[in-house]
Amino acid sequence: MSDKKKEDVHMFDFTDIAHWAQLLSVLGIAFSAYFLLLFMLEQWTIRKGRLKPLKDTDWDDIRQLRDRGQLYWAIRRLRQLKRKAGVRLTYEDAWKALNEL
Repeated sequence: MSDKKKEDVHMFDFTDIAHWAQLLSVLGIAFSAYFLLLFMLEQWTIRKGRLKPLKDTDWDDIRQLRDRGQLYWAIRRLRQLKRKAGVRLTYEDAWKALNEL
């Protein structure tokens, strides 16, 4: 009976470094895949002409995105433009700034 308890405990035991290495590698792959997909989606929307490249984006473009209902891209571009200017915005601050435009 003590062997069975020992096996059950070992199944969820994260004291072994191999379990942590597996967990970190899976999380790393998941985060990398997520950000790669976001980057690919942004590049695809730029190629389709739905979004301008960041270097060509101005405040009017952000207003147009907001008015067309593309709030994700409007907030993303607003945060990117502010970051270029040296200001880091949270999503809440970006939402408030987007409403003020």
